[in-house]
Amino acid sequence: MKTIEHISYDGSFNGFLSVVFTIFQQEDLPLGIKAKKQEDQDLFPSEAYIETDLGKARRVWRSLEKKSSNTIKGIYFAFLSEQSDIELLLFRYIKSIFNTTSEATLFDPREKTRIFQLAKNVAKEKQRIETFTQLSECSTGLLKGNIQPKYNVLPLISKHFKSQNGNYPWMITDTKRNLILSYDGLYLGIQPFHKINTDGLKKLKRPFSSSLHIGQKIAV
Repeated sequence: MKTIEHISYDGSFNGFLSVVFTIFQQEDLPLGIKAKKQEDQDLFPSEAYIETDLGKARRVWRSLEKKSSNTIKGIYFAFLSEQSDIELLLFRYIKSIFNTTSEATLFDPREKTRIFQLAKNVAKEKQRIETFTQLSECSTGLLKGNIQPKYNVLPLISKHFKSQNGNYPWMITDTKRNLILSYDGLYLGIQPFHKINTDGLKKLKRPFSSSLHIGQKIAV
């Protein structure tokens, strides 16, 4: 694949890992990696849209898992910080991890510190949301709650609320991102707000079209 100055993808973590897989062998780094819907107009003439490929995403994920569980957790949590330049920063870090040369000569230690500080911030926000979010029962018997987290922690809180509420149906709306994390007693997943009947879960299509990343196992 020839060098592309600007890369766009669908904004999911699987999409980002697909980008990593696709452009990993390039000698030159892209100038930018940005989330964008495929139908949006290209911002740059040299921009290329890379489709999400779960097979490619799994290969990158598993390779990172073999390096260190703390490393892959740090990368994922930092990704969820949604910082404007996070994709390119993480791509450079991942590339340095797999390079045979000493990582210290390829990646500025201060940038690595920044990645794991962002991951720490996301982890704190996850804990705050889990601690202070209260679900209330609506007229249909569904438990509902709204959150407005600083970071995109919705994919991280599913285990906590599934454990807390057992098999009782519930729904948590991230009003800042217009996403809903919901459980109907059988299926757990994340969908855009407009695709869900907010009074109940009867109209949900199964299985959920989930944005939870491929490395996160959800036992329900």
